[in-house]
Amino acid sequence: LVTIENQRDWETLRKRIIQNKGIRNSVVSAMMPGESCLKYNTKIKTEQGDIDFREIVRLGGLDPDAIEFDYDPFIGGKWYNLDNPINVLSSEGFKPVNKIWFNGYVNTMTIELENGKKITATHNHKFMVRNIDGTTTWKRMKELDINDNLVNIEDSI
Repeated sequence: LVTIENQRDWETLRKRIIQNKGIRNSVVSAMMPGESCLKYNTKIKTEQGDIDFREIVRLGGLDPDAIEFDYDPFIGGKWYNLDNPINVLSSEGFKPVNKIWFNGYVNTMTIELENGKKITATHNHKFMVRNIDGTTTWKRMKELDINDNLVNIEDSI
């Protein structure tokens, strides 16, 4: 006997297919997952300090509750234009962000740094890693090894 509940809202999908008169003449397309995603409550360094997704959205002039309400799991993620760009710290200094991607609710992985901080992200999220010879490369979360040395953009990270 299968005792696991459905993970998706199949009943709503069934109703949509019926309303659309079936799927015989429909086109099915698959979109690749977002390049990388952090969990919505992961702190990101900005000129306003360390803030999470909801605060970035709020400072950008949008309502975070409206974005989460607007999300449709059958369509996938969606870009939202920020009314007020937010300057986010990158390896090249602060860069303005004028739109943000809300990917909905997906599986994530968590790593713990030597300083005890934890980062939760999708398996495709990229991190800069310092190699033994001093060069740097980008690795996806799923490719990180316990001996990898993540590059700090700022000493306080």
